Amino acid sequence: MKGLFLLKLDTPHGYFSVIYSSQGIYRICFPGVQCSGIPTAKEVPRPDFVQDFRDYLCGKKVDWHPYPLDMSGYTSFTAKILSQVRQIPYGSKLTYRQVGENAGMAGGWRAVGQAVKTNRHPLVVPCHRVVAKNGLGGFSGPAGWKEHLLQLEVSS
Repeated sequence: MKGLFLLKLDTPHGYFSVIYSSQGIYRICFPGVQCSGIPTAKEVPRPDFVQDFRDYLCGKKVDWHPYPLDMSGYTSFTAKILSQVRQIPYGSKLTYRQVGENAGMAGGWRAVGQAVKTNRHPLVVPCHRVVAKNGLGGFSGPAGWKEHLLQLEVSS
């Protein structure tokens, strides 16, 4: 894809791939998820992001808000929901229903689930903090990561 660059991050949990554009972070790929066909970055646009990413995965609280996101390709509804999800505090959880209510869509919990499922910015847009009323619910990343990230946040 034109205008996108790939940054590989070595972390205690494996190699993450971060794809970014001139607008910001475009996508974050978990270890084992292929992000191919994108040129490797010649330089890191925000070196502080690399350290913050590693710190977060070591259980430290990180403020992701300073990092811009490339939200291109999302519908306006999905962008609105992901913006709400980005506001969920570290160590907290909201249900799909609560996220819908916060976005002014009471009763739109299924639509919220569909929007969250398309999140290309896991961790930075903490979709792992959105849970079902009777359990964990789905997740945009590989199996086991939602539980791991939630546990990471309550342990620190």
